[in-house]
Amino acid sequence: MRNNRLYTLLVLLLMAGRMTMQGQNVEDNFWMAINPPPTGVYSLIKGANGNIIVGLYSGVYSSSDEGVTWYFIGLDNIGVLRLYEHTDGTLLAGTNMGHPLRKREAGSTEWRNLPVPTISNGLSIGVTADNALILGTWHGIYKSRDWDATWTNVHVDSTGACAVTDLLRLDNGTMLASIVDYMHMGLGGLFQSTDNGETWENIGFVNDALFCLAQDSQGTIYLGGNGLFRSSDYGATWQMILGDCAWSIAIDNNDVIFANLFCRSRGLGVIRSADYGETWEYVISGKDSEVDRLYLADDGYLYGFGSHNTCIYRSRKSVYEEFEVEVVSCPENGGTASGSGTYRFGEYAHLIASPNENYQFVGWTNQDGETISTEDDYYHMIARGGQITANFQSLGELVVTPDTLWFENIGTSQHFTIDNQRIETVTIQNIILDPNSYLDIQSPQNFPYALPPGGSVQVTVWFQVLPAKEDYTPFNIRILTSLGERNVVAMVANSAITDHGLTIVGMHSLTFEVPEDNPQRGMLMNQNYGTHTPITITSITEDGTDYLDIEPQHALPYDLAAAEYFWIDMTAHILSKSYATTTVTVESSAGQKQFSVAINGDLLTIAELSDVIKLYPNPTNGVVRIEGVVADEVQVYNALGQVVKTARGTNEIDLNGLLEGAYLLRITDADGKNHVARVAIKK
Repeated sequence: MRNNRLYTLLVLLLMAGRMTMQGQNVEDNFWMAINPPPTGVYSLIKGANGNIIVGLYSGVYSSSDEGVTWYFIGLDNIGVLRLYEHTDGTLLAGTNMGHPLRKREAGSTEWRNLPVPTISNGLSIGVTADNALILGTWHGIYKSRDWDATWTNVHVDSTGACAVTDLLRLDNGTMLASIVDYMHMGLGGLFQSTDNGETWENIGFVNDALFCLAQDSQGTIYLGGNGLFRSSDYGATWQMILGDCAWSIAIDNNDVIFANLFCRSRGLGVIRSADYGETWEYVISGKDSEVDRLYLADDGYLYGFGSHNTCIYRSRKSVYEEFEVEVVSCPENGGTASGSGTYRFGEYAHLIASPNENYQFVGWTNQDGETISTEDDYYHMIARGGQITANFQSLGELVVTPDTLWFENIGTSQHFTIDNQRIETVTIQNIILDPNSYLDIQSPQNFPYALPPGGSVQVTVWFQVLPAKEDYTPFNIRILTSLGERNVVAMVANSAITDHGLTIVGMHSLTFEVPEDNPQRGMLMNQNYGTHTPITITSITEDGTDYLDIEPQHALPYDLAAAEYFWIDMTAHILSKSYATTTVTVESSAGQKQFSVAINGDLLTIAELSDVIKLYPNPTNGVVRIEGVVADEVQVYNALGQVVKTARGTNEIDLNGLLEGAYLLRITDADGKNHVARVAIKK
């Protein structure tokens, strides 16, 4: 006796998968086991009265309580390969044992053998658009207009090796038949009839193993065999959508496709797709020894059964069951999300996420925390109830600290910091002071400035009057950014806005470390804030010494406006001693201002010229010989304290190329002791 399980296993050895599953989600509680009938199940239908009817190795059984109890209803010791119930209650059974089709009239308990002119097994049953009965066997296709006594062989196979595995009537009336040629003689493939089963033609898949056919409400045809194929033009062209062997297909009223397939990496499993086969997910896997066919009842329950084992599974819930979906935001103040509602499996929820100010949307996650999309406007196929979360991320803050500055001493400064704690770059466009605020801004950056995430800028604010400790007036410092405006307030006493004349800003004395700190800068300011009277600077001089070169910012005399700064650059000369002081006097229309200058010369840390060192010739016009020590290093300094030549490991140094004049030689001996000698160059 041939059976469905045997020939599918034979074909399985010939197949090669071409594609892999896209989805891998497993729903382990999808199935519930039904108390099985006595032997393996070849076929299963659900009758109009709600009873489950199964065809077994040894007859037909029925259950009215979802498999709790089973009742034998005929065909003892006969293999029932396919069942079909007519709308009038007539039950047909495709069988073996010499009679391919048996019939039980509605209301009867007796089965009759129908006179189909073949002893082959009845494998598939279909009905044409003109209500003729079609039977597929191992020896071809047979047709009966009276569903009983008269039969015509409309497609003959004399080899007995071509199985008509499935029959399907399309919504345009065309009949399709999937035929497997196990001898590979070119007799198998997909056949179609456009004349209600009278004639048949091969339209492809000649040597492929084909097991099942189905059509959805959009007219798309699905063909299962050594791959899962799809056609949207009634079979003219086909596209492979899965490369694994598909044994059985069922499509619900929402066009959700269920398929039972064999994946070599996972065994048999049931998968489903709600997007016409574009993506798939497992609803159960690992039942490779139990389930090889599917049946979807009108009430939405999906059944799975195996022809070689006594097992039946049923979906725990109807595939048409409605799910409650709740859409929430995380964090709650991050934004709003919509799409909550009641959905059936396969329906789409329109999810929309709208971030609040200072937040951005980052993605949707399901109740297991898995990301399902990063699109803020997204259509999500519903496969179960539960919660869907719109996830938002804070963009962070642009923080300015402190937000208030207090000035207590003349010429002092306060700082505020702009700290970018956001995840994006912020542009600091400008910093604007209130008019007549008597403030000045110093920043290490020029504006506009792109402040990167995690970056900061410290801004210095100067105020050049001495405020009282009460009756403060706020002056606003406006920070313009790409995120809008931020503000810092400078508190200034009303009594402080008076005339203070010419002021030395910041320091009253300078110290030079020659030559590193050459030059240095002093600063003056007109602090006539009350009357805005200009001050004329007439002269800037060094008192009684000539240690400094003084370079004022502007030529003198110069009218210094109120709140205006005036820079004085000073360069110190090399001295013949290690330390010196001098005083700089500024004469102006507002009186005299002085500040002191201290000079430490790097060369002059050696107080006296060495009496150990002898140089000859001296004066020289070229090479000089050093006597008195063994020289390790010799440095030659000009009158500005600049090193103009260096020699190491020699007591001779060539001064060719230097200009006429006096030079100092710093000589470090082998013991690390320093000596200073003077040499003159004459050409």
